[in-house]
Amino acid sequence: PLAEMPSMSVALAARPWWREGSFIPVMAIYFVVSFAHLMLDEVYALFALAILHFSAAEIGAASATTGLPLIFFQLSIFPWVVQHLRARRAFAAFSACSAVVCLAIPLTAEVPSAAWLWPLLVTALIAKSCVATGSFTVLFIVANNSVDAERRGTANGIGTVVSAVAKALGPAVGAPLFAWTIASAGPHGSPSMDPDAGKQTSPLHPPVVNISGLVANAADSPGEFVTPGGEDAWAPPLTNVNSTELAAADVAPAGSAGHGRQFYIVFLGMAACCLVTVAMILATPPELDRKRASSADEPASDKIKKQQGIRV
Repeated sequence: PLAEMPSMSVALAARPWWREGSFIPVMAIYFVVSFAHLMLDEVYALFALAILHFSAAEIGAASATTGLPLIFFQLSIFPWVVQHLRARRAFAAFSACSAVVCLAIPLTAEVPSAAWLWPLLVTALIAKSCVATGSFTVLFIVANNSVDAERRGTANGIGTVVSAVAKALGPAVGAPLFAWTIASAGPHGSPSMDPDAGKQTSPLHPPVVNISGLVANAADSPGEFVTPGGEDAWAPPLTNVNSTELAAADVAPAGSAGHGRQFYIVFLGMAACCLVTVAMILATPPELDRKRASSADEPASDKIKKQQGIRV
């Protein structure tokens, strides 16, 4: 038996990475996390443009406020969280907070005044950046702990490929889905049967003001009006439309009520993805909280047990 020890060590070293017990679940978590967070980044920009009616400069200014708080989080808060909770539970905490952030961002559309909108939105964006950075950093640790030291390079390479695929799919799914929820709502938030209604509420088109209810009876306020065809018609003069009547006109509000609340479905889906990763990481073995040694440094008995599929 002692003479067979080197051959068993060689067989163990030749074992493919997909036979590592915890590596595949960690890569699945990596995929879901990358998909959800990149989808959130894409959808947030569309949400700020279409629902909050932010300009490009305002979107950039809101995002720029996350830089300094993120540095403080990485240097002070993140090490403390990982040290006290360990890797798996720290990731579960960050993912649970990510779900809360996914639900908090669309709620900023319900704020009645701009004085409250900016502080709440900036707070949500800072939290989004911090929990996303914490989630990915802890995942790097867990991925390295899921394989032997000799396979860490392979694990990081595969993780990069998995993350790249998920990061490509996230915006590709999130942007059309969010645009569809906006276009499927009429100017008052209800589903519209008008095929052109989506153009009025799309992020690519400005809202259209409907003042059809302001047209008075032609018999009461006659005025001459020339149609594009050249024929005369009766209509009230434009001076009859004043600011008071415009305030009572059929104008869609600037907040979420103007576009309906169907877009909440997209944010709920991203929050659900984050909660799924919480369950997935807690289902992994506690061994992922500590670094695995090189297979050359392991006792021979542990190598034999691993070769036989027995957890050490």
